[in-house]
Amino acid sequence: MSQPNNFKRNNSGFTLIETLVAVLVLVLGLLGPLALAAQSISAGRLSRNRLIAANLAQEGIELVRNLRDENIIVQAPWQGLRDIDTCENGNINCLQPSASPYMIDFVKPVVASDDKKLASHDGDPLYLESIGGCSCSSYVETLSPGAEKTVFTRKIFIELAPADLNTGPMIVRSVVSWTQLGVDRVVELRAELYNWP
Repeated sequence: MSQPNNFKRNNSGFTLIETLVAVLVLVLGLLGPLALAAQSISAGRLSRNRLIAANLAQEGIELVRNLRDENIIVQAPWQGLRDIDTCENGNINCLQPSASPYMIDFVKPVVASDDKKLASHDGDPLYLESIGGCSCSSYVETLSPGAEKTVFTRKIFIELAPADLNTGPMIVRSVVSWTQLGVDRVVELRAELYNWP
């Protein structure tokens, strides 16, 4: 007769392979939602930057429109953009489309010594500057103390239609560009400005 075996096997625990499989299933189950969350954050940042760029491009066109309106009010040539800093023979009522692109700033003059609002673009990005007395900030072309460099660059291109310089149109393109995740992004707006009586 055989003697009963007093040694019992305990099969109630997990083996190493079962544990590894369980961990793998858990990790794979978490990777999907984490990848989706990362992609959602990236898409949110891209949407935010596109919205900022669209607003900056629209602001560029509006600032040129404002310069045109100021010229008309002071009875200067409407398409002259008298605040331009690159004029021939010291004539401040001129526009040189060949000098495009330009930069423009609504907070303060771009060329402080000449009190100009429109100047040849220097290639620098826009700066985010806090406005004193409130919790707001604005994008500006010129560096000032406390301003932060941003990823956005705004260029203004101006062309005069050859047909009739007295009535227009003056074609204004505002191009805002930035790089996000190694991809160059661009938002471009175009407007035709005319002389109004």
